[in-house]
Amino acid sequence: MQSRNPFEPPQAKLETSAGGNRPTYTFFLARLASGQAKLWHAFWLAGVFGLLLAFFALLAGGDFLSRQPNRGGVMRWVFLFSFYAYAAFAALSIWRCARNTRQQAWGGLARVVVGFFAGGILLLLWRIVASAFRAA
Repeated sequence: MQSRNPFEPPQAKLETSAGGNRPTYTFFLARLASGQAKLWHAFWLAGVFGLLLAFFALLAGGDFLSRQPNRGGVMRWVFLFSFYAYAAFAALSIWRCARNTRQQAWGGLARVVVGFFAGGILLLLWRIVASAFRAA
């Protein structure tokens, strides 16, 4: 039961899993991060559609900043960092949720996809940082 005190934060519903040692989360992002969501939720919702949405937000932010008089140098790095932070969250979520499928082959394939994705992201990040140091 929740308290009627307006200054007290609401309590999260935590139930223990079948083993009793890990809490079961009800918040979707917490279930993704802890590996308790279904694989298709992690792969398609957080991975594919979430990364597309984050990418389009990055493009829109870059377009907005390119129209500013001072070109928003710091804000470009903030947008880029937030995109990479979400990409890391999505990859970690897919990796942890890979065992939550009926056919384990899908979990293995999802981990292979995450490995290639992480390699591509690290290569792209290395090129961005290297070009920033070359320009300085």
